[in-house]
Amino acid sequence: MKITLLILVICLSTIIANASNADNTDEIKAGSLNKMKQDALAKIDVLACLNHGGMIKGVCMSNLPSCVQQYLDAGTKCSDSTKCAGECRIEHDFVKKDLPAEGYCSADNDPCGCFQLIKSGVAQAVLCAD
Repeated sequence: MKITLLILVICLSTIIANASNADNTDEIKAGSLNKMKQDALAKIDVLACLNHGGMIKGVCMSNLPSCVQQYLDAGTKCSDSTKCAGECRIEHDFVKKDLPAEGYCSADNDPCGCFQLIKSGVAQAVLCAD
């Protein structure tokens, strides 16, 4: 009986200690992410962003602040990024790399998501950025 009780106490102590460590790890991760967000925001010239028609918004899965600018030619058919304010890309229905392709001018400079660049009318490899 004493051995069973001792084993139970040891198991419970281990579970509690592991739960406490997990909480600390989550707090450290949250603190690091908040620091990254503060650092990213500090690097943005907010007035210049707004003056150039941009807006500050969180991008990617980490939601880091960035100056995101909309492009007037968004959605225009293209065969190369030289024809766009942003990039010539395919964002859905990807095609095989190195095949002839047309894309559309990107909507903004948000770097996140999956897309395929079109260069000189040729599909490049699919990129996924977060």
